Amino acid sequence: MSNGHFFSENIRNIIESNLDSILLGISNFVEENLEKQPIEMSELKNIIQSLEGSFDLLTQRWNLQILYSLFFKGRLSFNVFKKILGINSRTLSTKLKNLATYDNKPFQGKIQILKIKMTL
Repeated sequence: MSNGHFFSENIRNIIESNLDSILLGISNFVEENLEKQPIEMSELKNIIQSLEGSFDLLTQRWNLQILYSLFFKGRLSFNVFKKILGINSRTLSTKLKNLATYDNKPFQGKIQILKIKMTL
């Protein structure tokens, strides 16, 4: 196995492990807090609906790949993005604009980084 393949396999395993940890942490937090302070179904519905934008951002095709590329590589030119992701210009342009204008507190810091990198 080449070093490059081993490294990319390690990155994939780390990311998947972190995602599993995040989901487990959310699940544990919700369970523990619901035991301490029950929540009405209407309030739970409101909370879930308020998270839809974040879930939507993360589940749209290409968004995670774009964000991970920025986190791992730092500043990238448009053409390098296209090459790394194998994405067409129109789609990449649309995705970058959508990510740069996304306005939600949990992602605001990361999106600000994206805005800065896109203007450099």
